[in-house]
Amino acid sequence: MCQLLIGRGAHVDAAHVGTGWTALMYAAHNGYINVVKTLVAARCNPHARNVLGATAADIAAASAQLEAETYLAALAGSRPGTAKAAVDVFEAAKRGDYDALRMALDKDPAAANRTDEHGASPLMFAAMRGHLAAAELLVDRGANLDVQDGVSQWTALMNAASV
Repeated sequence: MCQLLIGRGAHVDAAHVGTGWTALMYAAHNGYINVVKTLVAARCNPHARNVLGATAADIAAASAQLEAETYLAALAGSRPGTAKAAVDVFEAAKRGDYDALRMALDKDPAAANRTDEHGASPLMFAAMRGHLAAAELLVDRGANLDVQDGVSQWTALMNAASV
């Protein structure tokens, strides 16, 4: 089906207006490796980011789709799991990397309540990806439970309920 639509001129990098998700992101999330490869072969942008800053490789990783993550990470010139060393509070929350998140919060306690360019907090990222330990750490460190992002106006609870 994807090959038919691409062959007839479908825009491979079209993104959902509200979320910024592309077809590649949906395929990566579901682990549809053949669709991922078809989209990449059709020259989609594997580095595109959704409104929360996640790439298709990030989404595959968060969805435990190792084959898609490995394939997409190779396109970016990195290996799966290498981002784990990052101590940025947002990346640590997205990956559910408890140790990196703890270190980032130890270094900057106010980071628990930072927001990115879209108004999303580290707690939202942990919640939307089901990272319970990371969410507990953020809450224990004073993360605001009721902050709403600037795109969908969702809270961390809304994100957690949709997972």
